[in-house]
Amino acid sequence: MPRIRRIRRKKPRAGSVWKKLLLWGVLGMLVLAAAAVAGSYLYVRSYLKSDGFLAMLEQSAVDDMNVETARIDPLDWDGSGIRCGGVTMEGHEFLTSLQARNIETEFSRWELLKRAFVITSVNIAELKLRLAPVPFRFREKPEGVRSWAEENILPDTFRLEKGSIDSLSVSYGEAGRPYVLDGTRVESAYDAGSSQYRFEMQGGRLLLPFKGCPEFSLMSGTAQFNHASRRVNVPSCRLTTAAGGYLDIKGDWDGSSSSWTANMVVNGVPASSVLEGHWKKHVQGSVSGGIDLRGGRDGVTHVAGLARLQGGMLTGLPVLDRLALFCGSSRFRNLPLHEASAQFSYQESAWHISNILVESENLVRVEGWLEIGKGGALTGRLQVGLRADGLWKALPGFSDVFSVSRQGAGGNLA
Repeated sequence: MPRIRRIRRKKPRAGSVWKKLLLWGVLGMLVLAAAAVAGSYLYVRSYLKSDGFLAMLEQSAVDDMNVETARIDPLDWDGSGIRCGGVTMEGHEFLTSLQARNIETEFSRWELLKRAFVITSVNIAELKLRLAPVPFRFREKPEGVRSWAEENILPDTFRLEKGSIDSLSVSYGEAGRPYVLDGTRVESAYDAGSSQYRFEMQGGRLLLPFKGCPEFSLMSGTAQFNHASRRVNVPSCRLTTAAGGYLDIKGDWDGSSSSWTANMVVNGVPASSVLEGHWKKHVQGSVSGGIDLRGGRDGVTHVAGLARLQGGMLTGLPVLDRLALFCGSSRFRNLPLHEASAQFSYQESAWHISNILVESENLVRVEGWLEIGKGGALTGRLQVGLRADGLWKALPGFSDVFSVSRQGAGGNLA
């Protein structure tokens, strides 16, 4: 008979049992942790797609932007991307109107697990803003009871890393006299080191509510916005005109008080694009100079600057035609201005023009000051000097009207 062998199984050692239990325990914890992470992520994704999240966004816009109403079109979620047809806000204080169209965003899934809603990029096809010259303030909102999910799972921070606007239009100021920036391309990026947003702007047109100010095109500009201090700084901005020349601007705006300052440098802007009425065709040359401005919720409060006309020429004026006829010389029909400059300031609703100097070499020199008050009331004092040995001597009564040279009149002028 065949011999039956018994197989004896070895008893497991105590050490190996604990190793297996520890291994399976660690694997089980990893599985549970992965399930918890996946569950939290799915819960967050489900909440971000809900009507409750959309309502929360609209209420946050009302509270944070201090507007009366906010409407956000339904969000279209696609993986890590979100699309929105439009956003509309209406208010009665600083932000009176906001209209955004065709918004596309990309967000970080990983940051959702850190309770942070980080938009890595956003593009807005068109954004229109209408701002009023009143202080920007946050509306105080009471802290309500938060659910366990809001305390432990849902995002509690928001950050935008970079964005772009294909067409930005901003209107600021009172009705009838607004500052308007229209159709500008904007690129923005967040600098974590300085907690600032940096904006690069290009294209579009700028309209300023100053009498005689031409329409400008935006060549390029840079701006910085600090959310904590609510300040906007413009370190550089270059504008051009259709007729030629350019304008460089630097400025600063305080959102808390709505106060602002600006410094402008004008270079080579044609006089015809600055002057009004019939003077456009009678004055040739280009304008250069600098302007300092200050303003606030009440509009422009201070203007001071210097203007200079380069390559100036007076032409086609009836008085010049009469002088040419009287003196028998055609040189008076076109009067070259070798020097034409003045300083100016605006205070208490009046323009003060000082250090006026207009000179046509060897012919005439004008010095003095003017003040243009409310309703165009004009006061001032001008000294007119004529070349004592020039063609003026042919004028009847010349020596009876004009005396010897006065202080400041210059060489051989009467």
